[in-house]
Formats: sequence, C-alpha cells, structure tokens
Amino acid sequence: MKKIFCLCLFCLLLTVGLLACAAKDGETSSAPESADESSTAPQDALVIDDDISKIQYKLAKCCNPIKGDDVFGFVTINAGITIHRCDCPNAKRMRENYPYRVVEARWRQSAEGAFRVSIRIVAADTTGMANHITEVIIRDLKLNIRSINFASAGNGCIAGTVSVEVPGTGVVDTLIHQILRIKGVQRAYRVN
Repeated sequence: MKKIFCLCLFCLLLTVGLLACAAKDGETSSAPESADESSTAPQDALVIDDDISKIQYKLAKCCNPIKGDDVFGFVTINAGITIHRCDCPNAKRMRENYPYRVVEARWRQSAEGAFRVSIRIVAADTTGMANHITEVIIRDLKLNIRSINFASAGNGCIAGTVSVEVPGTGVVDTLIHQILRIKGVQRAYRVN
C-alpha cells in the first residue's frame, strides 16, 4: 500500500509541476468555469517542444510520435514522462490500467525539429523501383533518408521500409501520397 501511495503522490506532484511549468510559459489555460466553455476551451496539457528541457521526457519507441500526432504523456516510475500517440498499440491498456499516470499532452504549434518516420512500401519488383522511390523522397520532397531496406516478397513484388526525417505529420501525408503515385507501387503506409 505504501508503494502505491508513493507512486500516486509522485504522479500528482509531477503533474502539478508540469502544469506549473507550462503555465509559467503561458501555454496552458485554466479549467473552464462553466459547462458551456468546456467544449471550446483547451484543457491543461503538457506542451511538447524544445523548451521543456526542465522536464525529463522521451518519445515512445512503440508508436514513434511526431509533431502533429495526437499524443498523451505517461508518467513512468524511473524515466520521467514518455510521450505516446493516442492510437498507440499500448495506449488503451495504459489508460485503463494506470489512468492516474496519464497526462494530457500536445505539441506546441511553433515547435521545430526533425522526427524519424518509417514508411512501409509494397511495390512491383521492377528494375529501378528503389531508385524511383528515393528520387521522390530526396529530389522532389527534399527529405533525408535515414535507412532503407527492400527484399523480395514473392509474387513479383518487393516489400520494405524507408525511414525518413520529417518536420511533422503533414509532410508524412504528402510523402505517402507521392510514393503511391509511382508506377508499380501498390501500398505505402506509416508504421509504428
């Protein structure tokens, strides 16, 4: 019982500290005073950007959140806060089993940086397919490729993953759309 109480107290203190730091930066709003305001007013949330270096946080490896994703924070026992996408495979379990450790979070609109995103691609196994894909990413969209891996998937197809640095989700949508326009590409989608 003492361990659970300490963890709850730690979460409470950490959450209050986070909201106080965010309020100090002018990025949170106070709780709405009436029910009418609650539907339009933003709630208190951890604001994710380079300025929260005072708070120990990291981006979850299970869902790889990037700027623009709907996110929440999960208070860990030893590693501060881990930022997860709301559609993370682990999100439902964490919210159900540990609701007292969940902290609402959002990205600052002006936040900048590069985030690594992986795109899974299935395409016809034709000569130069990898070249066509890399040309779209590098030349047309001017993005950095961090890794690329394709292998034969059988049935005359190749399948693989391309990891690319992007500034946010809007660029991911454009990237996938441009890859799907390449002749012979059958599927392209973001993977966690």
